[in-house]
Amino acid sequence: MKKLNTELLSEVRRLTNQHILIAENLKSLSDIQLNTRTAPEKWTILKCVEHLNRYGNFYIPEIQRKVNLSTTLPNEFYKSTILGNWFANQMQVSPKIKTMKTAKSMDSFGKNLNRKTIDEFISQQNKILEILASTDCKNLNRIKIKTTILPLVTINLGDALRFVTNHNQRHFIQIQNICAKV
Repeated sequence: MKKLNTELLSEVRRLTNQHILIAENLKSLSDIQLNTRTAPEKWTILKCVEHLNRYGNFYIPEIQRKVNLSTTLPNEFYKSTILGNWFANQMQVSPKIKTMKTAKSMDSFGKNLNRKTIDEFISQQNKILEILASTDCKNLNRIKIKTTILPLVTINLGDALRFVTNHNQRHFIQIQNICAKV
């Protein structure tokens, strides 16, 4: 995949703002709705949001650190790598979303969650918007970001932004499905 940096960054900003709005709307739900499982093995709304927070706790500081350290000159085009594109596409939303097994470190099993989980997510998304403001003058292809799967494996910044955004989008569809049932 190849596209203008400005297009990619604009899309990430648009989706991040959309996710903030959806999260703000979740605050209007009751505690019961936020913590209801639609089936014994299914996640609650707050479990979905906490899962996103755990990924944010890994990726946001990593992205911030690498962007701050970068001295690369900006480039006009973002070009996805084979591995980075695969990572991002695994999270991409499709008409029939396949469920995936999550890593234990990214699962909030047994943790009591409350509304602060939503506030943390919103705070993380605002941090992403701050980071995006400084990426216009960076090379999205040269900045390498560690992955949660294998820290030795890195993907470029553009692919990492796509991965995080697609992952959030995927779980907000899951949250919409939960909301329709509770």
